[in-house]
Amino acid sequence: MQKSIRGFTIVELLIVIVIIAILAAIVIVAYNGIQNRAHNSAVENNFSNISKKLRIYRISSANDRFPTGATQTALRDALDTLGIKLATPSYSPTRLDGTAASNILYIDSNSGSEYALVARSKSKKLYSLTSNSDSPTEYTGTYAAGFPAVSYSALAADLGISNTSIVTYFVYASGTFRIWN
Repeated sequence: MQKSIRGFTIVELLIVIVIIAILAAIVIVAYNGIQNRAHNSAVENNFSNISKKLRIYRISSANDRFPTGATQTALRDALDTLGIKLATPSYSPTRLDGTAASNILYIDSNSGSEYALVARSKSKKLYSLTSNSDSPTEYTGTYAAGFPAVSYSALAADLGISNTSIVTYFVYASGTFRIWN
């Protein structure tokens, strides 16, 4: 009497391993796409909240101006009074070439009547928000590829901000704005 041995052949095992590997690859790609969309949504949400706080600041200021300052420190202090909170893990701490960079740019006009915010999310999308709009938009203009190593006045003009006084790069960390320079 022969004993029958049951089990899987090597071919069957290899087929199962290949199927599992294909499914794992699909899941990883889908996860990265979901993660990038989450980063983009966080940046857009942050910019919308900042826009509201800046408008409240302008309405409540004695001279009807957005935050501005003669120095970067004065501007940073003005922004800190707004109580802005950012989802910092969603902002890219590097340029497209991988070198270190700040995570948010604030441009204000000499008169304080206009401002622009520019930041790159971890998904590498560049977002801008200006005093002329209520919601952030993806910036794909002339200076998108080189940001943040671009001419600040040219970027401001491209965003529709004239007579810029201070262009300040900030690193937002531990609940406060820190000057990058």
